[in-house]
Amino acid sequence: MKQLFTIITIFTLGIQCAFAQVYPLIENFETGFTQFNAINTQNGYSSDMSVYPRGINNTNCAQAQMSQFNHRDTLISPLVGTITANSEAFFYFRVVSYIASSPVSYTLGTGENIVVQLGLQSINFYNTAFTITSANQNSGTAFLKVPVNVSAYSGQSGNIKFIVNAPNNTDWYFHLDSIVV
Repeated sequence: MKQLFTIITIFTLGIQCAFAQVYPLIENFETGFTQFNAINTQNGYSSDMSVYPRGINNTNCAQAQMSQFNHRDTLISPLVGTITANSEAFFYFRVVSYIASSPVSYTLGTGENIVVQLGLQSINFYNTAFTITSANQNSGTAFLKVPVNVSAYSGQSGNIKFIVNAPNNTDWYFHLDSIVV
């Protein structure tokens, strides 16, 4: 009986660890992808999402390098919650290109966008909360702050998913920094 209780306890602890969640979530990528999962959803290629010192004030940020070889990249947060009625969420981003190691303005083309979704990775169900296009992206090379309304998720836990789409075979970078929920 004691062995059965030990096995059940270890199994229960394993389940709880597998679904660990964070709240509040504060991610500035200074120590890499310690909480986020980077995946590439095109043709089995590995993700080009990485951490580079190109963030706000030259600190680290998440970077998706888009090119003729990489048309889609995805970054998923850990489980965040429990969200409250007073929870706020925001992140900073910029879209740029590089000339001689210096960032320059890049305007997203037709079909190029970054989709921000809220939902549950465990059941692969998300709702689009915000889409970055040429109409609302940064002009120049400065980072923009984007508030995300999470009030509909009060009392729940969930993931934040960033999907970078680049179907035009052009070279540009998406920089993501200082995600807070």
